[in-house]
Amino acid sequence: MKTYKVVFSCQSAINDLPSSQAIFGAICTILLQTKGEAEFNRYINSFKENNPLLIHSSMYQDNMYPMIKKNIFTTDIVNQIIADTSPIDKINIFETLKKYKKIKYMSSSIYERYIGKNQLDNLRTDLVKNKDAFTIENGILRDKKDNEISNPRMVLLTRNGFPESQNDKTLFYVNAQYYPKGTKFCVYLKANISKEEIESIFKYFDYFGIGNRRTVGLNSFKFDKLEEIEFLNPTDYRLILSKFIPDMNDFDYSSSFYQLNGDIYRSSKEYTGGFINGKYVHFLEGSWMKVNQKKEYYGRIIETMTEGKCIYHYGIGFSV
Repeated sequence: MKTYKVVFSCQSAINDLPSSQAIFGAICTILLQTKGEAEFNRYINSFKENNPLLIHSSMYQDNMYPMIKKNIFTTDIVNQIIADTSPIDKINIFETLKKYKKIKYMSSSIYERYIGKNQLDNLRTDLVKNKDAFTIENGILRDKKDNEISNPRMVLLTRNGFPESQNDKTLFYVNAQYYPKGTKFCVYLKANISKEEIESIFKYFDYFGIGNRRTVGLNSFKFDKLEEIEFLNPTDYRLILSKFIPDMNDFDYSSSFYQLNGDIYRSSKEYTGGFINGKYVHFLEGSWMKVNQKKEYYGRIIETMTEGKCIYHYGIGFSV
């Protein structure tokens, strides 16, 4: 499979960066409405045949990845650092270490220099001894030489709506994020189809929207470009860029670092009336997994029935 990065511009406020499951739903809708049921079935069946046409990550701000779930500053290491610090500098060290615990994302240069090479000890050493070379802002770790990351402005949006079963108006609200004009976002792909076929799907994203707030004008992304890229990872560890549900034999769990999250999922109102189709426990983005076998991807698509209709849940782990 070839690896790509799809770059988008944001055309609206967003309530959250789309997850891999939300993007999967958008791809399915686009295939059904622009190419027909045969192309949709071709896409779904490719997963059942263990030869997917296309797998994807969650969405991120361009040139950014989720921080690994491994704590590089364990309690023992923190205690040793503090013990080796002069009394006058201890407060500054405490403040610095608190920032490190809040890191949620990292720039691509941090990944390429340290994480992709599994040089976590070097990263920890540089963060302590050469901290002025790094910037941590809003939970994002980057090299000071990197381009600045865009920070969103948070706004509480409210509107009135009419419930279907009564006439009283109800107040709806959502925390919306407004990113500066020109901010780029990306989704990573691995594909067994041509660039032209990939572009024919993602060029429709600004017409369909992504996620559960698209009907009120949120989460609209415009396709900008498709780039072929390459991830170099010579180690037995993989950074996962999407929520996923793995097969139990894929990883050495005792040597892996991950976080789990359980959510209830509903089908769309248009398809099955918005009924619950299952509760799924996922390994989250940023999971740092030691693989038993190197594969193009991990996890699977889960198929369930709701109101007599087939529902597909995206549990594929995009690994780098």
